[in-house]
Amino acid sequence: MTVSRTTASAKRLGLGVLSTLASSMLIMPVASYAGDAGTDIAQAFKDGKTSVSFRYRYENVDQDNALSDANASTLRSRISFQTAAWQDLSLMLELDDVRALGDESYNSTRNGKTNRSVVLDPTATDLNVAALKYMGIANTEIIVGRQKIVRGNERFVGPVGWRQNEQTYD
Repeated sequence: MTVSRTTASAKRLGLGVLSTLASSMLIMPVASYAGDAGTDIAQAFKDGKTSVSFRYRYENVDQDNALSDANASTLRSRISFQTAAWQDLSLMLELDDVRALGDESYNSTRNGKTNRSVVLDPTATDLNVAALKYMGIANTEIIVGRQKIVRGNERFVGPVGWRQNEQTYD
């Protein structure tokens, strides 16, 4: 009669070998075309789309309270870039810059002018969108990262498009 016992260290060794084999099986298909990946990625960036936009906005706030009226004259400059698809993936980037034109005679909540009414368009440069989009499932896009999300009529969830600095979600 033979009695066989498997010790804990033998089990750990077996699991280690098994996980190494499984990992190498997953990596091998990727490694087989890794030589061409650099060229494909470079082509995805070359074929990407860039857009630049400028939006001027003037807002006047005249309230019946102790605060002085607000006059905001602002310019939003935006540059956007999206790569072409590579392995069903695409990278999206968008940078916004909001500047006051002339005197900042409004309370942006960041400029310290608390004696004036609020216009929520502070002077700043922000990374508005930085996301990775996956399109490998039919009729589906999966977006991960900072992005604009629009739900219904944007009343509760949306980019707040009437402001210069849009709301994005991480």
